[in-house]
This record gives sequence, C-alpha cells and structure tokens, in this order.
Amino acid sequence: MLRSFLRRLKRRGGDPDEELRFWIEQWDAHIRSGSLFSPRGLELIGEREVADSYEGRRWQEARAQVRRVLEEAEIDDPDFFSGRVVLEIGPGPVGLPDACGAKVALAVEPLAPRLEAAGLLLESDAVYLATGAEAIPLLDASVDVVVARNSLDHVVDPRAVLSEVVRVLRPGGTLILNVDIEGEPTAEEPHAFSADDVHRLLHPLRVQHERSIAEPHGHKGRQLVTVATKEA
Repeated sequence: MLRSFLRRLKRRGGDPDEELRFWIEQWDAHIRSGSLFSPRGLELIGEREVADSYEGRRWQEARAQVRRVLEEAEIDDPDFFSGRVVLEIGPGPVGLPDACGAKVALAVEPLAPRLEAAGLLLESDAVYLATGAEAIPLLDASVDVVVARNSLDHVVDPRAVLSEVVRVLRPGGTLILNVDIEGEPTAEEPHAFSADDVHRLLHPLRVQHERSIAEPHGHKGRQLVTVATKEA
C-alpha cells in the first residue's frame, strides 16, 4: 500500500478522476478508519498515540509531512518554515502548507477544487492555487522557500517548472527538491532523470546540500534530495 501511495501521490499525467478516487477510497479511508497513513508518522511528530478524532489524525498527518520533508533534506531546524513565505508544488491534501508554520503558506495543486469539494483539504490559512506549476500565478521574487517532493517527474514540463521556481524565489531563497532518479518513464511518471539532469534543471540555483535515499517513490531508482538556493 505504501509503494502505491508514493507512486500515485503526485500524479499529474494520469486521469484526475482516478487520482481523486485514490485520495478518497484509499488515503482518506485509511485515516477515517482510525490509523495514520504516513509511515513513521507518530515517530516524526514525537507523539505516542494516534488522535481519537478524524480531524486530529489529519493534523498529525500534516505535521508528520513537515517533519519528513525537513528530515529528508537534513535540515535540523524544526522552525525552518516559520515566518516565511512557503510554496509547495503538488502537495495533494497531505497538509505541509497547512502545518508548516509559514507566514504565508501556498500550494500549487491542480486538483485543489475537487479535493476541497470532497472535504479533503484541512481548514487553515493555506492558499491552494488550482494551476499547473509551469505558470505559477505569483510575483517575481515573492517566495522564501519552495518544496517539491515527488512531483517534478509528474509535471508536463520540468524545465518550465524549475524556471518558475527560480522566478518566484527571492534572492537567498531555498528550494527543497526530492525527486526519483535512475528510474524509467511510466504512464504515472513520464519523466526519468539522472543526477546530472537534475543539476542542469536546477541552474542557476546553487546546490547547498544533497543526499541520496535508496528507496524510490516509484517503481525503480532512488530518491535524490537537493537543497538549493538562489543567489542574493
């Protein structure tokens, strides 16, 4: 179930109806049943028990996602997002924008209206933009941190997405990118990257830190986690 979840979490090339069914019939149903879907969720947030209420479990999922992103990027500051303008590309209803403590929390999520209509989005101050990441409706140099976790290989045009990331980041701003490399294109993940491909796409951002995680999000390869900054 976890592999299926990670493969389908950020799909952009497939049937949106099928993706919505996954969120409702698998992801949300699991949480409604009284469990957390997120692996190591309680460990990540330092809690011992799953919340009694559905809403409480949703917030535990969201907080766990924040901690997971920081842990994968080896960022030790739990308040890294606090007081900043943060944008996540393709979060689905998992909730990092809701729980990250940002001054302004934004999400580029094409399915946002349908997720909201299905009651899958948390009630928070986060703003979900129902658009693709190839044309982000934000001003130049308006964002402090961009998070793209398991989404770059699912978008229509990865180069256009990274160009938009560079455009919206403020000088000194940070991109946290987690993407599978050394995989093979599939219907769900139409783009396959090498590490060199990712580095070329990141230009002119400067890589500050990089690590590899053996377990891929999808069918094959490994995760490459990169923290890159825009020069001031």
